[in-house]
Amino acid sequence: VHKVYRTHWLRAKAVRDRWSEEEQLLTAEFQWTINYFNYRAIQWHTCHSECDALGTSCYAARQIAVYERLSEHAK
Repeated sequence: VHKVYRTHWLRAKAVRDRWSEEEQLLTAEFQWTINYFNYRAIQWHTCHSECDALGTSCYAARQIAVYERLSEHAK
């Protein structure tokens, strides 16, 4: 009987450990996503400051707004 309980406990622990690992991975993936959105916003800020044409500058400003909004929603 003791072996049955031990086996059940080990399986339950393995399931808990897998879910704990999955939670850690998802948290890291969320942070990677936020970091990527911030990185792209910075790239568009650079492009916006270097643009001479009005159309290109407007497009860069729009992309900045998009990536900043995505970053805020992901937080």
